Amino acid sequence: MLRLGLPYWLTWKKWFPIDRLPDSLFSTASRLLIPFKDIEFPSKGEIAGDVAIMALKIAKEAIPVPMAQLPVDLAIEVIDACQRTRSSLRRAEEVRDRTTSLLLTIGRKMSEQSADEIPETFKEDIDEIEKLLRDVRTRLGDFCKQSRLFKVFSKRSSEELIDRCLLRLDSCLAKFTLERDLENVFYLQRIEANIEAIKTQNIILQPMIEQLLLNSEHRFHRPSQQTPGQFRFRPRLELFYGRNDAVERLVTRLTLPENNSEQVFIALGGCVGIGKTSLAIAVSEDQSVCDRFENDRFWVHCSKANSATLFLDTLYETLCIRKKTGNTLYDIIAELEPPSENQAHQPFRLLVLDNFETPWSLEAQEHEEVERVLHSLMSIRRLSILITIRANQPPAGLWEMELITVLDPEASRKIYTEIYPESKEEGLSDLLVSLGHLPLAVTLAAQYARTNGATPIELLEAWNHEGANGLTVGDGNDNKITATIKLSVDSPLMRKRPDSLKLLVFLALFPAGVPTTYLHDWLPKSVDRLKALSTLNNAALVEQRDETIVVTPVIRTHVLHPEHTPREILNDTKCHVRRLCCSLLAKHKSHPGEHSYLKDKEFISSQETNFQSILLDATTDPDADMSPDVFGALLTLCWHQVWTRPRLELIKRVCSLSNRLHTRDSRHVAESLACYGEMCYVLTQLKDAIENYTQAHDKFIELGNHIEAAYCTLKLVEARMHRDPLFDEDLALVERAQLEYGRGNTFGEALCLMYTGKVHWQKSLEGGEVDGRLSDALSALKKAKKKFEHLGSRFELAHCLYFLCRAHHQIVLSKQPRQDNDSDETEPSTDLNLSMALRYASDASNLYKKCGYGEYSGRGLIALSNILENQGLYDQALQIAYQALDCWKALGSPFGVAQALHRCGGVFLADGQYMSALDVTRKALRSYAEVDQNNFVKQTLMDKCQTQFDQAERFLGEAGNV
Repeated sequence: MLRLGLPYWLTWKKWFPIDRLPDSLFSTASRLLIPFKDIEFPSKGEIAGDVAIMALKIAKEAIPVPMAQLPVDLAIEVIDACQRTRSSLRRAEEVRDRTTSLLLTIGRKMSEQSADEIPETFKEDIDEIEKLLRDVRTRLGDFCKQSRLFKVFSKRSSEELIDRCLLRLDSCLAKFTLERDLENVFYLQRIEANIEAIKTQNIILQPMIEQLLLNSEHRFHRPSQQTPGQFRFRPRLELFYGRNDAVERLVTRLTLPENNSEQVFIALGGCVGIGKTSLAIAVSEDQSVCDRFENDRFWVHCSKANSATLFLDTLYETLCIRKKTGNTLYDIIAELEPPSENQAHQPFRLLVLDNFETPWSLEAQEHEEVERVLHSLMSIRRLSILITIRANQPPAGLWEMELITVLDPEASRKIYTEIYPESKEEGLSDLLVSLGHLPLAVTLAAQYARTNGATPIELLEAWNHEGANGLTVGDGNDNKITATIKLSVDSPLMRKRPDSLKLLVFLALFPAGVPTTYLHDWLPKSVDRLKALSTLNNAALVEQRDETIVVTPVIRTHVLHPEHTPREILNDTKCHVRRLCCSLLAKHKSHPGEHSYLKDKEFISSQETNFQSILLDATTDPDADMSPDVFGALLTLCWHQVWTRPRLELIKRVCSLSNRLHTRDSRHVAESLACYGEMCYVLTQLKDAIENYTQAHDKFIELGNHIEAAYCTLKLVEARMHRDPLFDEDLALVERAQLEYGRGNTFGEALCLMYTGKVHWQKSLEGGEVDGRLSDALSALKKAKKKFEHLGSRFELAHCLYFLCRAHHQIVLSKQPRQDNDSDETEPSTDLNLSMALRYASDASNLYKKCGYGEYSGRGLIALSNILENQGLYDQALQIAYQALDCWKALGSPFGVAQALHRCGGVFLADGQYMSALDVTRKALRSYAEVDQNNFVKQTLMDKCQTQFDQAERFLGEAGNV
């Protein structure tokens, strides 16, 4: 009897969902894809191609526009070329399937429209597709004409050609976004008509206010360039067999939870290589799951999270969290929490934690921290969690366990023959039994055989030689996976190129992968990079994702284990990689204001996960003699976090490590304390900042490093000014810093002048001798400005300009003429002071932006908005306040957001928009309340904000009475 087989129908069902096809001529073409019970065909690949061609020929008859029939003819030629090359090119069948899917989708939509109803823009898209198909047909045709020998030597370049074709076809599919976007094209005129109708209604819109209110809500932010809910996985589901029952069972649990539960917590467990990730992908992409969770599905790769800190950072980055309070867990929970108490408004969300065994298997203290993070996530309403974990037991609590079993023989055979269609049948069943029908083992064995043409009997002999005889499913699965990986790592192909193992170990040390553009410069010169990389690709031991080469977690763990890799290679490679990280961080060690800082910041950010993992690995052994270079590199990484996304986990670790080096060089202790103080200051944890600055100062004095001690003194003044300013004591500290810098240090003199001006300006805010304080402030700040301009110190000059702006603006607010102590000239009029304040504010804001330190850019924008408001330029003031709000939100600073909202409310109040002023100022008060540190600046601003709120409430009441 002849049959096509259910798995084949499922493969096509992915592209052609039969239950959605219309009852039309087009459905006739689609029915050709349904398997007939009593028909047998020569091979699955031939059937797929023939059926696709027949379907397109029938579809062509339903297309009303002759111009659109030509792409169908071209598509048929492309499919024919794919059929002739599929035995030589690995992904030719994917080109065939994508081409068929694209043309059938477009054809179905066009068949429902008359020729007059099809827009011109859609016809232009058809022309673009026609050009694409012509190019693909030509390239595949050229490959078909090559001789068999030339095809063998050019196979790699041809595979790259196929990859480019797939990318272009995927781009077309993404552009159309299948049925939904096509519907938008055909009904565009109807939507535009509805918009015109809405415009005729008497509705007063305030788009800027609505945008402000929208941005100030505690929502889950999704940048335009990255949508967390959009999955981007490797195309492994094409080889997904034997899991239909498990998928159905898990989908039911997620979409129809027992007792109407709002949450489900499921752990997919099993040995390594059993297919946990593939099953999680299939469940996440199931239509019922998509319908329930829609775009609120988030996939987090935990394989590189080899510490609690990295686990939190991975969650933070993957979920695109914006908040930056320094407490990473709090930032994540705060943005994921429902924006209101009304649970009906909270969407159902699904979080998938893949390879969760990496953070879950950490040592006791780290494990407790990961467990705390997991429990915090579980407390979020309507958030279901699905984890994949290499274990047989789920986390304690409400978790359900789904243990993944091995594949059935038919499914494992299909995986093997899909990867290596030319495989011989003799000995295949015995080989699959020895492999335990484990998906990873079957996949690696088939990929290995495809590279050298090994028969199943030869592979079975190699497997038995590795000691896998007699292993059974269960406790021996890990040994089988190890043997499978060794089958590739210790293969003749690898032994022929000894450099391949060195390259594999090198790549495995980078958990986030190595960019291809850096590989040549980073790899030891003794390694033949091109030949070694070619060998690794042929052995399927590495993957190239976009422009990054990655070693999968299972292989990475195996390779880095000292039992599987010669210690000499492992140790030498680790030493090289650590030296590399130290030299790279030293090379890119620049500060805000330096001309190379923006590029350096971008580079370190791109490799931060790799650097942190490699450097922390060098510190794991408490008895290890840690190199000072490693400590210096870690400190550079901490300063990078200060200037980008401040958090405390790494700097605390570095401070602890510095004590290990104290007996050799106490300088490390002082440097780490100074960085810790700056981190606390940026996070407005002022008490801790003052404590650490003080300790760092004392350590530098002990070391005789008076310049660094002087800088800590000035930073101590800055922290005190925000927490509890005392004029005489702060001025005395500045004088102490002058003595510590000594004579002849121009930069130190300029800094001390600037801080003197800041202290006098701060004192003027308290009232009293306002005249003298502001005069002293201006005098000192102007002298500092000249020195910084002469030195070319851009960052410090921006600070100086900012405080000159504040001082001139304070003159206007006090409405008194001022006299400079160093001259007999009277200070300019109020209007001129406003003009100078505006100029200084604009210059400071632009210079801060060039320096690449966003926090101070927000300060400059707030000052600029305040000045514009005083000049009566309310629209411009509100626009600048919005820019400040965006800046602070991007930085994730609650205190900055509060100040920006406060500023927006002030502009609304001055402009007479009392309702808007009341609403926005209320949000500002809430944001101030979120800042958990009580200090002078916070209390002062909160008092002003409360006064502003009371004024808006009073004015609104008076307007209502009128």
